[in-house]
Amino acid sequence: MTPGSDYNLYRRPKYVDIKAGFEAIKAKSVSVGIIKPFENFHLPLPPSVNAKNYPAVLVRYEKC
Repeated sequence: MTPGSDYNLYRRPKYVDIKAGFEAIKAKSVSVGIIKPFENFHLPLPPSVNAKNYPAVLVRYEKC
């Protein structure tokens, strides 16, 4: 990760390791938010999201 880039934190229902796999489950994933600081970031999970239903995490670069 580099400072100044646009990274989005997603919680996902399962692990996938390729871009096509993520695109297939993106609609079932939850965007937690944009990561702004370069280190020690904290993004709270929305109250409506049960973390047990989204055990996988993905940090993804997305050009805005």
